[in-house]
Amino acid sequence: MRSGSLIQDIALGDSPALEARDLTKHFPVHGGNLLTNARGHYVHAVEAVSLALKPGHVIALVGESGSGKTSVGRLLARLDTPTSGEVALHGRQVTKARGRKLREYRREVQVVFQDPFASLNPVHTIAYHLARPLRIHHRVDRRNVEAEIVRLLAGVSWLAQRVRTQSQLRGVNRCWPRIT
Repeated sequence: MRSGSLIQDIALGDSPALEARDLTKHFPVHGGNLLTNARGHYVHAVEAVSLALKPGHVIALVGESGSGKTSVGRLLARLDTPTSGEVALHGRQVTKARGRKLREYRREVQVVFQDPFASLNPVHTIAYHLARPLRIHHRVDRRNVEAEIVRLLAGVSWLAQRVRTQSQLRGVNRCWPRIT
């Protein structure tokens, strides 16, 4: 172990901001039919994945359809519970976090799906989808949520286009950016 504080290491980019060690996820198979009994069977979605994301860096998960990319993202965001393995944020283990600690973690780590047609509810407006996490995580005073949405949309040039729903998104706008 090196000497120095974790804060200094993070600032220098030496320590991972987000780390997964031997992350595994098995989903139980339910059902079956008269010829096959699926009880006791599992889909092995993720097997012993380890990765370290350093501040200021990007990791791309690339693979065939069904290879577990989304499952890894959901495990890292703690939307699913791993069968085994660990997730750490800034060196602190968060795999078993619950309640307030899990909400604090989710303020820092979110999944960003690329296609808004697959990830946004068409009944709601873009403003609704932006306001919801701001309200849930208390990132902005409730009285300032609308102004923050206008600021965020202006930052990605959507305000001028008056984009209200994901069906109005086109071309490059279909890539859903992470906005914090």
